[in-house]
Amino acid sequence: MSANNNFNLLIFDKKNNDYNSSLSNFEKEFISVIKRMGLPVDNIFVPANQRLIVFKNANEVLSNLKEDIIHESNYISKFFAAVAAGLFDAALNYLWNETIIELRKRISNYDISYFFDNANLSSDEKKSLRIEDDLCKLDDYKLIQGARNIEIISEIGYKHLDFIRYMRNWTSAAHPNNSTITGLNLISWLETCIIEVIKLPYTDSKIKIKKLLSNIRSKTLSDQDAIEISLFFNTLNRHEANTLMLGFFGIYTREDTSQETRQNINLLALSLWQYIDIETKHQIGRRHASFANCGEIESKDYARRFLDLVDGLSFITEGMRSVEVSLSLTELKDAHRASNNFYSEPIFAKKLLALVGENGNSIKNIDYEYVTTIIECYITNGNGKAWNAEPYYLSLINKFNEEQALIALLSFKNEIIAIKLQHELCKNYFIMMIENLLLIKFTNESLKDICNKIIRLKNSLNTLKDDSSINKSIRNISLILPNLKDIIQTSGFN
Repeated sequence: MSANNNFNLLIFDKKNNDYNSSLSNFEKEFISVIKRMGLPVDNIFVPANQRLIVFKNANEVLSNLKEDIIHESNYISKFFAAVAAGLFDAALNYLWNETIIELRKRISNYDISYFFDNANLSSDEKKSLRIEDDLCKLDDYKLIQGARNIEIISEIGYKHLDFIRYMRNWTSAAHPNNSTITGLNLISWLETCIIEVIKLPYTDSKIKIKKLLSNIRSKTLSDQDAIEISLFFNTLNRHEANTLMLGFFGIYTREDTSQETRQNINLLALSLWQYIDIETKHQIGRRHASFANCGEIESKDYARRFLDLVDGLSFITEGMRSVEVSLSLTELKDAHRASNNFYSEPIFAKKLLALVGENGNSIKNIDYEYVTTIIECYITNGNGKAWNAEPYYLSLINKFNEEQALIALLSFKNEIIAIKLQHELCKNYFIMMIENLLLIKFTNESLKDICNKIIRLKNSLNTLKDDSSINKSIRNISLILPNLKDIIQTSGFN
């Protein structure tokens, strides 16, 4: 009799639910077939009692699925076929296939661009992965990670799926291995995939986010629409707000985005910005730098506009920010030295404050230029103050760290500032700066003494840079506090 004639179909006794007997008979028949072929028969099949565990629990697990979903779940059918055959490693492979197919479908039905904007992709991947068909090019780890990021799956679901992904890679038929999978393992993993992916409903906020993403691409939002949508932002949890902001940023910086869509985001982004965390703001700053580093000029420019839109210029990365701050300082000096400075200066002072940000972090390599420019503008041009700009200068000086405060204290040595100190108004502002803004920043008594000496010499500030006593006191600071030596030398004290 031929091998095919000896291969009998597996039929369960529905009346008696005699799964164990049916499975054992099937195994015996199949082993006899492959034995006649001369193939090995040891350790091929999982024992029938383990297969029985899966089938005994199958109905309860599958009851989680709606009928229309069950009818389309081809890989779950193959999963049970592999279980019946005792090939648990193949069954796990089929289960994972069903899960990944369903996950791709859910991502596509939600918002494919939103997903790619929030998946942890490299710059090259972001350029090449754009449409639904590109989901197949993404490895499973990044797929489930991205699905977690946009909360198509939960954090707990993500961890469960990542574990099943690991087991699929190292215990399934996907790769050669000698690992053992039990019936309880398999039925548990099936239940996890069904609950965490296949039957998981969209939350109310997800449905609203999906609708919002569609509307900003297809409609023109009014100011009133923006106000109403902003109220929705208050209902989002922090992760949802972070993810939506990254989605806005991704849409805004994409080269093929319409200007109408960008205008819609212009109306919404600043309202959403207040609900996101610091790390997300830094992440957007890093993406701006990434565009610049990769030569994506148009996307870099849109990223810069986006950061300006949300008052987020301080989150530009340090290297990029140093360049921007340097350019901003030049603009501010030009405005301050021009004849109409009272009108133009505040605009550039405000821009500089936005770049520096809340923390007033040190700007590497340009600290001296940064501080002396602010002091030059703050002490006025000697004729009158730019009163609209003054609050920005006060805020910037208040943000100085101790090293920057020392540069400000010693700025009377700067050539341009020294000339200004011939004017009474400039002298008054310089002394007010030391008394009210700088003195409290120093912890060292020697530095405080120098502050007080300069205050006492306020009537002769125009000759202060040549005062031998002051110069000697400052040089002695280099010996007492050697960490400040470079600042003192840069300030003109050799």
